[in-house]
Amino acid sequence: MEQSIENKLIKADKAFSEWRKVPFEDRQKLIAKAAEILKNNSEKFGTIITTEMNKPISQSIAEVEKCALMMNYIMQMLKIF
Repeated sequence: MEQSIENKLIKADKAFSEWRKVPFEDRQKLIAKAAEILKNNSEKFGTIITTEMNKPISQSIAEVEKCALMMNYIMQMLKIF
């Protein structure tokens, strides 16, 4: 199990090293696309959250939509700076 965790940490570090090289504009587009996918599939992802966490479906869908909203908000705020 420790080896598995160590491997995951190494992969995460490697992924971050690559991600930080991606120009901001490209990252912004990817995050905007991810937000769009979350928003367009909020019921699907909400159902997964409800199944896994036994949350009411309305709260699960709202959580997914909030994540999409926050992703867009943060990207807009970063444009300012």
